[in-house]
Amino acid sequence: MARCHSPPAQRRGTSASPEGERATRPLASKRWQAALRATFREAGHFHRHYRHGRASCHYDVSRARKCSLAQDCGVLVFADESGDPGPVGKAGASERFTVAVVAFESAKDAQDCEARIRMLRARLSVSARSEFRFRNDRHERRLQLLAAIAPARFLVAAASTSKADRDQISFGRVCVAAIEELPPSPPLRIVADETGGRAHRTQLSRELRLVLGERLRSLRTARSQSEDLLQVADYAAGIAARLAGGRAGGEEYLDALGRHRFTLKLIG
Repeated sequence: MARCHSPPAQRRGTSASPEGERATRPLASKRWQAALRATFREAGHFHRHYRHGRASCHYDVSRARKCSLAQDCGVLVFADESGDPGPVGKAGASERFTVAVVAFESAKDAQDCEARIRMLRARLSVSARSEFRFRNDRHERRLQLLAAIAPARFLVAAASTSKADRDQISFGRVCVAAIEELPPSPPLRIVADETGGRAHRTQLSRELRLVLGERLRSLRTARSQSEDLLQVADYAAGIAARLAGGRAGGEEYLDALGRHRFTLKLIG
């Protein structure tokens, strides 16, 4: 039996008022929708749905917050440090300052690594907000994370500098030294650990752009608690610091992560 479809404005529960008519109109012209699809289809931000038989589209703001993982346009780099950049004589100061960068060739590789971390949390029955921190985690927990992410596709490069006879170490310069150990690559989209205030971010941007130039596609800072891949960078920095300082456990953690993907540069 054929069904009879009434016009959208006359359906039950709808209004024929101008407000009701405006709600059924497309949000944009067909040309604009086509341009939006071309821009965000690969990023996964475009959603096509039908309202009263008409197509409309919208931009998902919640998913756009992870645009760096959704856009496949450049190598994704996550940077974190181990130790402090202050002078050695200060109480509790480290002897070396180390920065590690974790590079993903594609968004798919980065998302795969994130998924492995989420599955590990589920196996450990911990909160989704539980943070992996190399300094605070026990030996068993460290090995569990390294074993979980080892099958993922990424590279690690680190640079460690001695703080002897130096008043202050620049995070940006050590970060650049680590990035230079990576193979030549397309433009970089860098996410750095959020340390310091606005002045720190400005200085970091200036130092990276001075050396990388057009290779730096974008730079943003974030808290490691909200970025799983920054936690991977934190682990890489912790391992690099142990290797650079000749401390116990560094070799074991390096084997668990994979020697084939790890490069360490010693400065001073």
